[in-house]
Amino acid sequence: MKRILRAWLLLFCLLPLCGCMAKIEINDQVFVLSLFVDMDKDTGEYKVTIASPLPNRLSSGEQAGSSGGQGEPFSLADSSGTSLPLAVGKLQRQMTRKLDFSHTRVIVVGSTMAENGMKELFNWVLRERTLDFSTFIMSSTTQAKDVAELEPVFESLPSTVLMRFAVQNNLLGTTLKECLSAYLEGTGFALSQLNVKDAKGTSNWVSVGNIQLFNDLQAKATLNEEQSKVTSWAIGRRNTPIYRPVYYVTWDGGKSKASVLMTNSKSRQQITMTPSGPVVQLKLDGTGDVLSLEDDQQREATETNKLIIQELKDQIHEDLTASLRVSQEAGADVLRVGQLLEAKYPHLWDKWREDWGNHYKNDIEFQVKLHIKIRNTDM
Repeated sequence: MKRILRAWLLLFCLLPLCGCMAKIEINDQVFVLSLFVDMDKDTGEYKVTIASPLPNRLSSGEQAGSSGGQGEPFSLADSSGTSLPLAVGKLQRQMTRKLDFSHTRVIVVGSTMAENGMKELFNWVLRERTLDFSTFIMSSTTQAKDVAELEPVFESLPSTVLMRFAVQNNLLGTTLKECLSAYLEGTGFALSQLNVKDAKGTSNWVSVGNIQLFNDLQAKATLNEEQSKVTSWAIGRRNTPIYRPVYYVTWDGGKSKASVLMTNSKSRQQITMTPSGPVVQLKLDGTGDVLSLEDDQQREATETNKLIIQELKDQIHEDLTASLRVSQEAGADVLRVGQLLEAKYPHLWDKWREDWGNHYKNDIEFQVKLHIKIRNTDM
C-alpha cells in the first residue's frame, strides 16, 4: 500500500508544475478555505465541516470581523456519513455550486479522530486532486467543529486566523506533505493543538495549545507546555521553531529571577554508531534577550550572565529530556531519527524499519548539547 501512496505523493507534487489546469467558472465554485473533520466516538461516523467566504458580504474599509450588518462574511456547512467521502458527497449534494478544495489552506482534526487514527482522512486526501499538499494540518482538544465556530476578532474570516497562526510560527506549521512523508517512511510527526473556550456565551475563542505526537497517523501522546516549546525548537530543521518563546528562571532560592526572550534558535542532529547502538546528538543553539531581571545579590553583569545561562541550560535540558522520553515511550519518532538512520546506516534501517516504533523506543540513545547566549543583562 505504501508504494502506491508514494506514487500518488510524487504525482501530486508534480501536477502543479505541469501547467495543465482547466478553465473553471468561478461563479460555479464554493471555495473551501478550511476543512474540519470529526469522528463520532459511539457510531464511528465522520462529520465534515467546511468554511468558505461569501464575497458579496466582504467589503474593504470595515473593521475586522464586521460584515456591515449583512451577516457574517463566511459560511459554515457540515454533513455526516459512515465514511469521509460519503460525508463530503452528501455535503456536495446540499450545494448549488461545486466544492473546490484548491484554496484550502487549513485542516483541523477533532480529538476523537486523532485518537482513533487519521487513515480515512489521508486516504481521501490522496484522491482529492484539487487539494494542495502544502495545506497546514492541526488537531483540536475538542471537536474540530468547535474551532470552525471561532469568532475572528482581528481578521475577517476564521480560516485566516488559523492560517496566520501557522505562517507567523505561533504553532508548528505541519503540512499534509510532512505527515504523508513521515507515514511512508515509518516515522512520526507532531501537530499543534488548538484550545477552544466559550468567551462570551455565544462565540468561541481559539488559542494555540500544546503539541500532540503521532505515529502511523494516530495520536500517541501529548506534551505539556514547556515540553512543546523545546520540542518545536528541536525539530526546527524542518519547521521554523515556535515564534520567540519566553523562559523564566530563578536562583538564590527563588529570590533572584529573570525572564528571557529567545530571539534566535537553531537545532542540528547527528547520528553515530557506538558499541551499544545508535546515538543521536541533539545540538540546540539559542540567543536570548533579558526582558526582566531581579538579582538579590546585586552581582556584576558577567556573573549574573553565567547564572542565567546555567539556569536556562538546566531547564531546557530537563524539558527536552522529558519530551524525548515521552516520544520514545509512545514510539512516535517526531524528530525523524529514522531518516537520519536510513541516510547513514541504510542496512540497519532496512532491518529495523518494519518495527521502527519499538527500535526507536528501546535502541536509540539521545545526547543533548546546548549553546545559549544572552544579551541585555547590564541594562
